[in-house]
Amino acid sequence: MRVLRIDCVAARVSFHPVHIRRLVRDKKFPAPIRLGENRVVWIESEIDAWLESKREERDAALEAERREHGECKVKLRRERDIAVKGVAHD
Repeated sequence: MRVLRIDCVAARVSFHPVHIRRLVRDKKFPAPIRLGENRVVWIESEIDAWLESKREERDAALEAERREHGECKVKLRRERDIAVKGVAHD
C-alpha cells in the first residue's frame, strides 16, 4: 500500500491543499489517516478510486446528454468548448 502526503495528493488531483481539506470536511473526498503526531497521509488507491468515480460521473452525464439531445449536438458542443475554452472533456 502506498501513501501520499498532501502535496502529492494536491498535485495528483490539481486542487489546492486547502480545498482538499474542505472536501474532506464535507465528506466529498477520501479522509486522510494520521500516522503520527505530525504526519497525515492519504492512501493512494483511495485517491485513484475517487478520480475514477469522477470520470464515471462525467461519462454518465455525457451519455445522458447524448440520449437527450442526440450524438451530433453533443459532439458539436464538445468541439465548440475545445475551440473556445481550450478544454477537452476526455
